Amino acid sequence: MQPAELSTFLTITNRMDTPGIYFLVILNLFLLMVIAFLFFKWRKLKQETHHLKQEIAARNDQIYRLNIENATIKLQINEKESEANRQLTALKQKNRIMTGMVVHDLKNPLYSILGMSSGQSAGSKLEYFHETAKRMLRLVLNILDLSKHEESPIQPVYSLFEVQDLLGEVIADLSPTLRDKSLQIRVSSEGNYRLKADRALIARLFENLLTNAILHSDPDKPVMVNLKKENDCLRTEIVNHGIAIPQELHSTLFDPFVHAATAKSPMSSTGLGLAFCKMVTEIHSGTIGFQSEVGEPVIFWFTLPDCTEGTETATTDMEFDFKPDFNWLSEIMQNHSELLAPLKTYEVFEMSRIMQVLQQFHPQPEDPASEWKKEIEQAVYHCDNVRFKELTKLVGPATEKH
Repeated sequence: MQPAELSTFLTITNRMDTPGIYFLVILNLFLLMVIAFLFFKWRKLKQETHHLKQEIAARNDQIYRLNIENATIKLQINEKESEANRQLTALKQKNRIMTGMVVHDLKNPLYSILGMSSGQSAGSKLEYFHETAKRMLRLVLNILDLSKHEESPIQPVYSLFEVQDLLGEVIADLSPTLRDKSLQIRVSSEGNYRLKADRALIARLFENLLTNAILHSDPDKPVMVNLKKENDCLRTEIVNHGIAIPQELHSTLFDPFVHAATAKSPMSSTGLGLAFCKMVTEIHSGTIGFQSEVGEPVIFWFTLPDCTEGTETATTDMEFDFKPDFNWLSEIMQNHSELLAPLKTYEVFEMSRIMQVLQQFHPQPEDPASEWKKEIEQAVYHCDNVRFKELTKLVGPATEKH
């Protein structure tokens, strides 16, 4: 340092007081400490960032491996589902083929039975066989049509026909069943109607719904059929006074093999009739449903389009009474109480005991009691306990059961 500069520095230094020098020293130390703190904080943050990057990389690698495992599992599941679907399709195809074979093999014998047993007198055993064969044929045709409809929708063969005439034919065809159940049918219509639809399918639609009503109806009250026109649609309601349909079946009642068993129905049901009815209404662009509440009549209804006014000569309201009145036989049957009174102690399923008693009872053909015997035999053949009890009430006091 030059003498002049040294002289100047010493002059400045001499001018500064001691506290000022201390302040500068402390300030420099503080700045050094802040810098050191920030440096060490930066180093720690850098280390933590490095660890986080390593952890993220490890997690990403784990996620990648899991994605590969999930993709593999999904692929395996898809392959198993595809195989299961192939097996299910093959099984359905096999079932359709077997169903078709069985149905076609059953149709010819049933047609033969129907042909050989037709034209029999009311109440005869052959008429019972004829009616049973018709029920079996109805079941067979329902199975066949539902099976065909699964493969490809059935195409209706349209024609124009009188609804009341068709309904009368169906009821006449069901007369043996109605007579066995001792029922009345009342048809109420707001007019005469024509319908453009497949006549054969609509006949079977009426047949299935009426059979369902007959199956579950209270024998003391008539089955009602109500017809009316709503816009261009025919609305049909079939009312029976049977037991209400359980609530848990409301959403599935029209599915195949679903049926509501009731105490009033001794006859069995496959649950195919209502599925067939739904199919028929749908292929005609119609609707079907039901109303059922405890304590109220059960109503099955359907609507079909293309309804027009029919001829004026067609019948609107009709009544069919298949409920024979045997009360007038009460006095006559009292004369046979000694022989027939044990029947009052039996249930209809005790067939062997009932027939043992009836085999000892030989009224003359002209004797009114012979009609009673025919009726009670029919009640036994059909396992109709309600009708059986009605007929045994005409007999005198019961004796001890043996």
